[in-house]
Amino acid sequence: MRRHSRCTRRRAIFRVLPFLFVCCAASGVRAGTLEAQLPDLQPGETLWEVRLAEGNLVVGRVVAASADRVTIETANGTRLDVARDQIQGAREAEGRVVDGAYWFEDPNHTRLSLISPTGRSLGQGEGYVSSFWVVFPFVAYGVTDHFTVAGGTPIVPDLIGRVLYVAPKLRVAGSERANFSLGALSFFVTEEATSGTGGIAYGVGTWGSKDRSLTAGAGWAYALGDGESWASNRPAILLGGDTRISRSAKLVTENFFIPGESGTLLSASIRLFGERLAVDFGIAGFVSDGDFNWFPAGNFVYNFGRR
Repeated sequence: MRRHSRCTRRRAIFRVLPFLFVCCAASGVRAGTLEAQLPDLQPGETLWEVRLAEGNLVVGRVVAASADRVTIETANGTRLDVARDQIQGAREAEGRVVDGAYWFEDPNHTRLSLISPTGRSLGQGEGYVSSFWVVFPFVAYGVTDHFTVAGGTPIVPDLIGRVLYVAPKLRVAGSERANFSLGALSFFVTEEATSGTGGIAYGVGTWGSKDRSLTAGAGWAYALGDGESWASNRPAILLGGDTRISRSAKLVTENFFIPGESGTLLSASIRLFGERLAVDFGIAGFVSDGDFNWFPAGNFVYNFGRR
């Protein structure tokens, strides 16, 4: 009976990832529907991202409009006269113009460079596909503007054991300059390895803009097994942040320490990004008793769905 209960639980866990991929597909349909419903582009100060039928993206302000044509002035002052039936999609721009060039927002603003989330959340219908250190894929989806569900499983199962990891996140308060979230990163062990679950429950806050911000938080480790459970009474403290240094680059840091312990995990990365893709390269290492044992760190994120 007990074994049957375990198998039932594990089969339920394996249903999590297909659910996430269904969410991804649904968000793609939603995004297409939004683009099909074109806004009425009229002259004004609004900055627009306009996708043309041949795939080119034009960013600028509408300076003239008629029933069948639109004139767009781009960031560098060039004027383009476009037929309305050649416009595939349009939305208000989320980036900004700097010295005649359009700067996209960082598409990976909900995470730092290693494993930590920021206090920000994905918007409803927005998601991303990522891979940490190449072998740890992750899929995330914004169920609402406040709640995100994410998960994955290692590409190489025997690297850390045969596990699924799931990471729900709830933004409990937020504004343009400050956001606070609660969440967990949970590991579910399958029957090929020792039975049980474990992970980290956390709270995190982010202050500042998407170009320059500070993130701080605390996480408590826990483990649940057959007949036994354990939870840490000492939090791991997170201190991190990012700062934009150019149109398509950021410096990112993510650091952990446990009060009363001597070891510290430090990291520094550079993030290169465009409209939807962000790639982090850097180093991380453990500092303990004057020794620094470092290793390369990297990941990529592709953002999809509504922005």
